Amino acid sequence: MIVPDHERHHRAFLAAAQLRYPWQFRNRARNEIAEPVVVEVGRGWYPLLERLFADVERLMPESLWGAFRWQRLRASQGTLDVRFEGAKEHVLPAVMRARDAATVCCEHCGVPGQRLEVAGQHAVSCPKAFFERLLAVHPAG
Repeated sequence: MIVPDHERHHRAFLAAAQLRYPWQFRNRARNEIAEPVVVEVGRGWYPLLERLFADVERLMPESLWGAFRWQRLRASQGTLDVRFEGAKEHVLPAVMRARDAATVCCEHCGVPGQRLEVAGQHAVSCPKAFFERLLAVHPAG
């Protein structure tokens, strides 16, 4: 089976995050790996999520780690959609910083970008990524 580069990078990113911050991905009840956390963001946002995971570890008291778990982290119409269980008061400042950073960071490559629409779909794109999105939906290429 041939795995595309983007899929390999995605798997490597998730594996590294789960190894570095295992408690953020565990089932609260049994301290086992639960249903997989849905992570659907472009490579450009991986550094934002890495900072988010580190910030949550720094901000949350270790005594509350067992009550916390990510549920979903994904790009949705040019915004970062974050869902989690537990300890909102400790996590919300870090989540808000990540969401704010995502509004000006290209989802594809991570350089500065802006929220732009192509064929009814919004994404935060740099000029190059925006042009590639336009070419992908244009019937003549």
